[in-house]
Amino acid sequence: MKRRTVQKITPQRQPSFDQQFWPILVALTVLVGIASGAVATLFQGPWMWAGLMGLPVFAVMALFFLFSIKNYKVRRSLQLAIIVSLAIHLLVIFTAALTNIFENRFEKPSQKVVQRPVRTIEISDRKAAFVFEEAERPPNPRTRCRRQSKN
Repeated sequence: MKRRTVQKITPQRQPSFDQQFWPILVALTVLVGIASGAVATLFQGPWMWAGLMGLPVFAVMALFFLFSIKNYKVRRSLQLAIIVSLAIHLLVIFTAALTNIFENRFEKPSQKVVQRPVRTIEISDRKAAFVFEEAERPPNPRTRCRRQSKN
């Protein structure tokens, strides 16, 4: 007779919300998207292109690095550090843009001041005496002929 051994089977546990990786993936993706928009809006030239190329590379490297860490406490603390660091850097970039450290893109450019000649009108307290005089005209031969013929 064969002897059967009964072993206790432990059911597979579903990881809790804190142990899942997708919330960090979503948070990092959203923050990198916001940072890319800020870089595209606030920077120009090579700084803009370096930021737009560097942010996705940073995100992929950070996610790969975090996924490869097996120690739960170390992984969780690094996830929090990366998310908080990215959020603080976004706040610093927006604050720097609003306080005119970079070229401020939120203000309208000031118009150039152009000096134009100004006509001045002098007003005096004297009353002007208007004298209307007719200028002497040379006699018109037609009118002279008409006047003479009427007489």
